[in-house]
Amino acid sequence: GYGDLTVSYSVSPTSSSASTSIGNNSSGSTAWLQTILLNAIDRKQLLIVAGKAAWRVHMTIQILNDAGNVADASLMAAVAALQDTILPPTQQQQQQQSISSGGASKSSSSASSSLASAVRIEIVPPEDEAAAEDQSSETKETQQQQRVQYGTPLSLMHLPVPLTMGLYRSVTPGNNNSTKMELLADPTAQEEPILEGKVTLVAIEGDSANKDNNSSKTDNYSIVQIQHSGRVPIGRKELSLAAKMTFGRAKYVVETVLQTEHNSNPIVGEE
Repeated sequence: GYGDLTVSYSVSPTSSSASTSIGNNSSGSTAWLQTILLNAIDRKQLLIVAGKAAWRVHMTIQILNDAGNVADASLMAAVAALQDTILPPTQQQQQQQSISSGGASKSSSSASSSLASAVRIEIVPPEDEAAAEDQSSETKETQQQQRVQYGTPLSLMHLPVPLTMGLYRSVTPGNNNSTKMELLADPTAQEEPILEGKVTLVAIEGDSANKDNNSSKTDNYSIVQIQHSGRVPIGRKELSLAAKMTFGRAKYVVETVLQTEHNSNPIVGEE
């Protein structure tokens, strides 16, 4: 098969409320994040030798402080880390191993041997690694160019952009005290405890997700995942509004990233 990507969370003891927002549901948060990231990369890039060796990318999300909406922050940080990932070059060495079998008796002896071939994968170190460490005056841009020239940047097929919204009911005065569902984008740690539920939508740009007829698409942006939790349901009207807000954030983030990192490679994988 191809390579793999795994995700884990590490919560700092000094974190304010991450132990409750992530720690109590670390397995669910990890599975959610890992699924999105695996769909964002082409795992063929991780292949070294077909059927024998491939890269496994292990990512640890270190939460230093929970100011609210850890899910969105974790995903955006993970995407930024993948955009900065360089796969080092490798070299293969064929190794021959002799396998012997047979037996012997007083009157005769017989033996047979065969050669088995094994592949040894080694990472090729940079030729100028020592020289680069001595040149303390190098700029970050020069160092980044050297990293790209040394290895192969891991490119993304699309840029997943999340938006989490809190759900709560407000009372409308004068109308038999009827309630109305409200959306609160990007809730803080102080707002999260009083919410009655949350919904997280993930949007991407491009047509790579449009093979799924159930995906919602507007202006070339598609909703590829919806996660809802809490004690209140979300209606069609609120979900439609949440999708529009997610499209707006996705468009802003993608345009900002492309403008800021226009000359960098990679940002968003292009075919």
